[in-house]
Amino acid sequence: MSQEHKSNNIFIRYLGLTAVIIFSVISVLGTGGGGDGDAGDTSVDLLPTYDFNISRGIDSSGDVSNGITVSVPQNGSTAFLRVDPNPVVGTFQCDTVSGECGLATIDSGTFLDVFDETTTLVVGNLRIQILDQVIIGISGLPVIGRIQIESVAAPDGLGAGFITVEMATCTGGAGVNIYQDTVLIGCFTWNDFEQLFDTSTNPAEQLAAFGFQVVEFLFEQVDFVTEILGLIDENATDLQQAGSIEEMCDAFSTAGLTAPTNIIGRTVPDQGMRSLSWIDSNSDSNLGPGDGFVGTLNQCWFNDPTDDVDELLNGVGNFLGYVENIDQNREVITALGFTSVTPPTPGGVFYTDFTISETEETTPGTAEITDVIGLEGGVSIMFTEP
Repeated sequence: MSQEHKSNNIFIRYLGLTAVIIFSVISVLGTGGGGDGDAGDTSVDLLPTYDFNISRGIDSSGDVSNGITVSVPQNGSTAFLRVDPNPVVGTFQCDTVSGECGLATIDSGTFLDVFDETTTLVVGNLRIQILDQVIIGISGLPVIGRIQIESVAAPDGLGAGFITVEMATCTGGAGVNIYQDTVLIGCFTWNDFEQLFDTSTNPAEQLAAFGFQVVEFLFEQVDFVTEILGLIDENATDLQQAGSIEEMCDAFSTAGLTAPTNIIGRTVPDQGMRSLSWIDSNSDSNLGPGDGFVGTLNQCWFNDPTDDVDELLNGVGNFLGYVENIDQNREVITALGFTSVTPPTPGGVFYTDFTISETEETTPGTAEITDVIGLEGGVSIMFTEP
């Protein structure tokens, strides 16, 4: 079981599922691809550096998305928070031998808007902007850069103003300086900083931690997309021949637990299933650029034996406007992701009735759902050659 600090706010806990802003390993992407040909070619590699772009996508109706809306339980009701990139850009670097890739920089001038659509959260409406380029160190944590959080309309007396998070070295180690307007509030190590939303009574400190974790949340979506891209590459032949692939999820019984029964109107099986289906958008019988994919998670439990809190996922992810471009002469992938190449053609990653439930062994041998958040809407995510 993990003994780390556990936030009392499920949205903050979800934003902080990873302690650092980092992409997942996507080594499989360097072993195949379709691009200007068809998926499944095993002769292409990754470039050492890619630019990334996270922006508004275009949904299946041809409408421009307004980002991702997150619904969270709050004081007996439901709060809705919308995260809208405008766009968020930067670079990530790849080891061309191992195929492992990680976030390298987030560019200055990048910003995203956060809208508290129910005005029930402490944060209100925010604009989060990268003032100075953020550079990620070998630890996976930022070492240089400044992020500004502008409080456009926040309740609880914070009012309008600017909060700046500056990467710094504190007495206890690496961390951040927090400024309210131009006044230094204090220097906080990363561990202390990540807990401020719960532990601090200073709204400016809470806002600083929240704003940073919203940026983390956005990169969690990139992490999700890299996993899907890897699945597509690994299973291109099966997807093209059968149209879909399926896999069983972790079973509660394997962990010595019974499935949760504490949510009215919802039946959770002992073992759920996840699937990925191919949509031949081009009607050419070849898996390749322009196609779409549907990822379905049916009460899919992800068990982490090292943590006492696990995730149960349910819902649909639509991956539209697949892009995979290959320079055949150099045998490298030059562009990869989901976007609308020719608007209003659909493109991006979109959630439909997607829920993330936290499960915990509250009594011996029994798992219970302790919190649920929902995701709707989506964004465009692209990686391209600089």
